[in-house]
Amino acid sequence: EAFNIAEENGLISSIDQWVLKHACAQMHTWLAAGADLEFIAVNLSSRSLSNIHLAEKVAQTLHHAQLGAQHLELEVTESAMMEDPLSADIILRQLRDIGVRLAIDDFGTGYSSLNMLRSFSVDVLKIDKSFIDNLDERNKIVLSNIIRMTHELDMEVVAEGVETKEQALYLGSI
Repeated sequence: EAFNIAEENGLISSIDQWVLKHACAQMHTWLAAGADLEFIAVNLSSRSLSNIHLAEKVAQTLHHAQLGAQHLELEVTESAMMEDPLSADIILRQLRDIGVRLAIDDFGTGYSSLNMLRSFSVDVLKIDKSFIDNLDERNKIVLSNIIRMTHELDMEVVAEGVETKEQALYLGSI
């Protein structure tokens, strides 16, 4: 609910910038201390994804934090991408051009279009937890096809919300 209030009042972009700034600074601190971490993931709101200066702001934030772009993963929901797919695609390509990892978060819960998935410039697909919670036969079919398709598109896939051995074993078998 707080997220909705922040978005309705136009504060969400400022919050996104604050989180990005502090996450990048923290990642720099961890790496400088010798932590063996690949990247830090930061969620972006749909409002930030519609900002034509987003890539420039991210590049400035990375520079200020003295953090390489390869150490940052930006997560956007598929519904945020689908609000204005053409603009989102341009902005995602700009972000990818500066070296940031990109992930589609909560895949399968929004307005997913397989055509758009094919054309968006993203590195990682994060399958929503709702598919993992109930591993009935129908969800297993959906999961196995999403995972195979993602691999065929040369993308990484992450299943969110894996909590049991059964879930991990099943997903590892695909």
